[in-house]
Amino acid sequence: MATPDGAVAQEQTAVPEEVSRKRAALMELFARKLDRYLPESGALKPWTISEIECALERDLRELGRKVTEARIAVDPQRAPQQNRCPKCGRALMGHGTEPAHRQTIFGPLSFERAYGYCRPCGSAFSPSGQRVGLRRGLL
Repeated sequence: MATPDGAVAQEQTAVPEEVSRKRAALMELFARKLDRYLPESGALKPWTISEIECALERDLRELGRKVTEARIAVDPQRAPQQNRCPKCGRALMGHGTEPAHRQTIFGPLSFERAYGYCRPCGSAFSPSGQRVGLRRGLL
């Protein structure tokens, strides 16, 4: 698979324990949501089709956000593979993570975004494929 700059991305494996924890939490959430509509025991809630649709839409958006956030969190491609500027090759002067937020079809997502910046060429970089140019004097 090619990256935005045309390079071929290396496939990496996520940490199995982290993936298992995220999957277990999502399965538990899904089971709780499903019980609202199809409980294993007890009476069914007397909902109209419209009420079911509205509730399902809210729950599916929440599940979509949670699955997307979990997938982002375990993606090994999001961490810097080396501490070098992809533009000039010099050592990055700073790197770490910062909170990020994006609006999606499921609603707002919150996640940690890895970043690095290079003072000599004024570039900022995120392994998630998002690159931004820094204004001179910003750093």
